[in-house]
Amino acid sequence: MIQPYLSQLHENQEATVSTKQWRKIEDKPISRHEAKYIVPIAMMPAIRAYIQPFVVPDKNGIGEHPEYWVRTLQLDAPDLSLHYAKERETLNRFKLRIRTYGKECKAPVFLEIKRKLGGIIVKSRATVSNADYHPDLLLNCNKALTFKDEREQMNFLNFTRLQNEIGARPKVMLQYLRESYMGRQENYARITFDTQVAYQPVRGYDFAQVQNRRWRKIDTQMGLNTRFPGFILEIKTETEMPFWMRNLVQNFDLTRIGFCKYSTAIRMELLHCGHEFSATGENCNPSSTW
Repeated sequence: MIQPYLSQLHENQEATVSTKQWRKIEDKPISRHEAKYIVPIAMMPAIRAYIQPFVVPDKNGIGEHPEYWVRTLQLDAPDLSLHYAKERETLNRFKLRIRTYGKECKAPVFLEIKRKLGGIIVKSRATVSNADYHPDLLLNCNKALTFKDEREQMNFLNFTRLQNEIGARPKVMLQYLRESYMGRQENYARITFDTQVAYQPVRGYDFAQVQNRRWRKIDTQMGLNTRFPGFILEIKTETEMPFWMRNLVQNFDLTRIGFCKYSTAIRMELLHCGHEFSATGENCNPSSTW
């Protein structure tokens, strides 16, 4: 039960967990390497066939190809500092996001801090049941929550601390269809195909606030900055790429890019609002009413 910690945290935004408490809890966040590629849609069947001997379907996927819908609320500060950290390729940066799966808003909700430390991705996650999640959870939590272990409890508190320190609030909701496979032999090797990527501006924490007519596509030639219709291929590994992933990249002549769905959504929305655009996005300056 974490109510004592929450009471302290909401009374004083500077409150933090002591070093002694952190050391007592063996925090083991997810650490991995990631690589992203924008690939022509026409190449998907060939890539799918190529990887079959080396992968198994993600157990969470359904259908002929293991697919599931992802919905994510991306949080940012009033000055969009998390977005601009990505735009300016800050070496060490982080994102705050709240994620669920499916369109029915019935799945558990995951509060995630995704850090990029040099070339390594470190993700901390806290799981909140669908019954416990509500729009005021992170602003005025007045009920005790139970997590599966102390690590997730600390991840929740750290998420809340960072949100309060920078004044982060939801800015956009992202939605996409993910086809996912896991490596047969590796401890952790994953390859995903993301399609039907879209976003819409939001003001609150409620996943049910979505308006189907407001979805704006990201995976267009303008959004992907390509000359062809494409999908987002991601490779995620615990260590170095296994040989079959390296061969995949070489055989299909894939070029690694630094694509971020959230920052792309922000750039596109600023363009819709009439702001200027530069190659780095630094001229897309929002007004204080964003």
